[in-house]
Amino acid sequence: MTIELKNYSNASNARRAAKAAGLSEFDVYKGPDGWYKIRAAAAKAAAKAPKAAKPAKAAKAAKPAKAAKPDRVASALPQGKRAAVLAAAQAGKLPPPPDFSAPTHARYRDAAKALIDMAKDGDIEGLKAMVIKPYSSSPKALAKYRDLAVIALEARAAAEQEAAAA
Repeated sequence: MTIELKNYSNASNARRAAKAAGLSEFDVYKGPDGWYKIRAAAAKAAAKAPKAAKPAKAAKAAKPAKAAKPDRVASALPQGKRAAVLAAAQAGKLPPPPDFSAPTHARYRDAAKALIDMAKDGDIEGLKAMVIKPYSSSPKALAKYRDLAVIALEARAAAEQEAAAA
């Protein structure tokens, strides 16, 4: 059964109309005139039945098997620059300070210098207490540097505690 009452300009409108008509099994198809139509599931099966069966194709010759590649072992090396910087921070190395030499960053140079000084001094509490609202690229760079510096300093502190305990 095909619902021929209306043509639909796109498939989603046809689906919506079929659901509104209470059809649970239906097919939306594009007619030869370019409009979308709805076909009930029974009509869908009947439309497929009269087609002549295609002759079976001859089996293709099997290709020789390729040599299996050795499984890649998950390397300990990070995959990108950001991952490398994060891995270095987790190992206790301070990240490189952001480059604020461009005129765009002029008003943030003092904040950047304060962050860098706190990171070099190892002031974890001061870094955590510094409020940075990341609403543009400059504060985002500052926040990223601060977060990575905190990770690095905490990793250093943990390593020092482990060394002292041993």
